Amino acid sequence: MKMALPRVQVPYRGVIPVACCIAALLLSIWWWQSWVALGERIDAAKDRIARVQWIIDHEADLKQRLNAATDDKDLNSTFITEIDATQATATLQKLVEQAVKDSGGNIVSAQPLTSKAEGGLITISERYQIATRPAGLTQLLYFLESSRPYIFVDGADISNQLGDTAPKQGDGGSTDQLSMQLDLHAFVRAGQHG
Repeated sequence: MKMALPRVQVPYRGVIPVACCIAALLLSIWWWQSWVALGERIDAAKDRIARVQWIIDHEADLKQRLNAATDDKDLNSTFITEIDATQATATLQKLVEQAVKDSGGNIVSAQPLTSKAEGGLITISERYQIATRPAGLTQLLYFLESSRPYIFVDGADISNQLGDTAPKQGDGGSTDQLSMQLDLHAFVRAGQHG
C-alpha cells in the first residue's frame, strides 16, 4: 500500500504575484526618485559651471571694478585713517567731543572699550556718558548718522533728569536735561597707513 502524502493547499495563491508587483513598483519609484535627484544635482553643477565661466570671461572687468572700489575715496572716508588703535581712539574721541559740543551737550565721561580685529578691519569702541537737552539729542544723533567716517551706535540708554525751571533761549522752552550713555564704534582698516 502506498501511502499518499497529504496535499498541501496554498490558501492564497495570488499573494506571491501581488507581493512581486508591489516590490517592483517600490523599486521603480525609488529608481525614478534617484533619477530626478541626479538630474537636479546635474542642473546645479551646470549652474555653478556657468557662473564660474562667466567670472572667467569677465575677469578683467571684475579686477578693474575691484581696484576702483579699493581706491574709492568715498569708501576710504568711511574709515578712520589712523595707523594704530590708540590714534584711532583719539580721533574718535575728537569727533564725538566736537559733535556733543556742537549739539549743546557735554561729555560727563568717556571710557575706551576693547578694540577687536575682524577680517581686514579693527573696531574701535568707546562708551560715553553725555548730558544734553532733547533738541541737542536730535542734533547729536543726526551728526552720528550722517558723519564720515561712519560712527555706529551699538547701544543707547537715555534717561530724563529734571533740570532747572527757567527755559533756556534756543532750546524750544524745554527744561528737561537728558542723561545718555552711548556705546559707539568706528572702523580702521587693519594695516592701513594713514
